[in-house]
Amino acid sequence: MKYTDLMNLFAKSKDKTVGKKIAGNTWVVKMGDNYGIKLYDTIIMIFEMNGSVTLNSGGYRTRTTKDRINEFSGMHVTQENGLWYVHARDQVVLFTDNMVIPPHGPIGDDASIKTTTTDKKAVDRMVSKYIKGFIDDMLINGIPDPSNGDCWCCLMKSVDNPNDLEPMGYSHYFSHFEEKYYVPIIFHKAIDENNYPNPGLILSMMKSNKDFLKREGTHVLQKFFRRRKLGMVAAMSVKT
Repeated sequence: MKYTDLMNLFAKSKDKTVGKKIAGNTWVVKMGDNYGIKLYDTIIMIFEMNGSVTLNSGGYRTRTTKDRINEFSGMHVTQENGLWYVHARDQVVLFTDNMVIPPHGPIGDDASIKTTTTDKKAVDRMVSKYIKGFIDDMLINGIPDPSNGDCWCCLMKSVDNPNDLEPMGYSHYFSHFEEKYYVPIIFHKAIDENNYPNPGLILSMMKSNKDFLKREGTHVLQKFFRRRKLGMVAAMSVKT
């Protein structure tokens, strides 16, 4: 789609505060002089009058997000080893949240793709090892309650932007990995982010059933870190 397509679609919306629905849980909305495509509560694309398009997953690298971008952006996003790539005008670049694709197409280089791929594999290994250690520790010592003594960075939440997963950045996770510091708040945040209908019941089941803790606890931690891995990859490039 192009800017004018979205402008015409939005003009047909009955409620301008909601926008025009164009697919399941997906709307065209107006953002000042620009138009956006919103999936649930996340603006995944912004179209400007000059032809630029901003792409964003909001941390939700899901199949639906990718499908919507592919359907409406005029570009093609693929996934390999947990990384997204944008294909446009005979170019391929890494997908990053809030990346701006100019009218003449994305600009990237093979070196950055190679570096990011290498860093992503390293983060995958660190996260897998940390999750296993976290679960093993809880199977022996139980599930600890979060407290103000937990990692300060892990405790922080963004007041202004709930989509900002880590307002204090991602580099603090590397020290947790190295020190094998299994921060209680991380596990409780992972349960909350999984959107269980009754998180208290799930936590109680984990405390009373070690098999359930091993299976479901691993699942929620994997999901928690999956949303943060690319932030860690970016932090690693700064760290090194």
